[in-house]
Amino acid sequence: MSTSKLGAIVPPQGPRTPRNHAQATSLPEASFWKIATDKEMTSIEELNVMAYGQPPRGAAIIGSMFVYKIKMNPDGTIEKYKVRLVALGNHQKYGETFSETYAPGTQLSSSRLILYLALKMKLELKHMDVRTAYLQSKLTRDHDDIWVRLPAGFKSKSGDVYGKLLRPLYGVRQAGREWYFTNREFIMNQDPRWKQSSVEAQIYYAIDSETNLFCVILVHIDDYFGVCSDDKFWKKFVTDMQKRFDTDVKDE
Repeated sequence: MSTSKLGAIVPPQGPRTPRNHAQATSLPEASFWKIATDKEMTSIEELNVMAYGQPPRGAAIIGSMFVYKIKMNPDGTIEKYKVRLVALGNHQKYGETFSETYAPGTQLSSSRLILYLALKMKLELKHMDVRTAYLQSKLTRDHDDIWVRLPAGFKSKSGDVYGKLLRPLYGVRQAGREWYFTNREFIMNQDPRWKQSSVEAQIYYAIDSETNLFCVILVHIDDYFGVCSDDKFWKKFVTDMQKRFDTDVKDE
């Protein structure tokens, strides 16, 4: 029975999920992990996440690692091999490569509120998410001079093993905070009718009694849930989202 082909039934003993780059290149599924790694690094380059080169003397350098995952189909077959480059944020030093890390979260009761509004007002529940959300913000608010050492045994296409972060790579301590501000700035500037809740920072609403507009969205990291009474207003919001971020609309 095959253990590496996509769509193949996976036996109890495999395939193995590698712990590092060296192991990924030595497993029977090495070709699949290479494809997944190349895809991740291509995304990193397309989003201009880092500028490769040699760090200056005394630069703050943190390590990084590839995180490997096999995503399964409901029937037990392999859907895809996934690789993500993650910075070792646990090696960051306060005051040197980060200061603030707080970003507002969401509560379960807020999710229930959105569901209640959808049922009460007989509105369709909206759902979309932003792919690689953290990589679509920038290191602008807190220590923008961070260098990353690529995983052991791996080099960029240019042959470099270091890169200066231009965007908050996953694992960087301030990544969530940077994304929160980027997202808030987009929503509040997208239409002057958007307001941010003073009770829960990840709830945004737009209400206009003259046009019977009533829209509420809850942001949970990179997922957006909401209701909206005005299809035209919502479609414009979604269109602007897709122009600004790599957005997957779930309710279409």
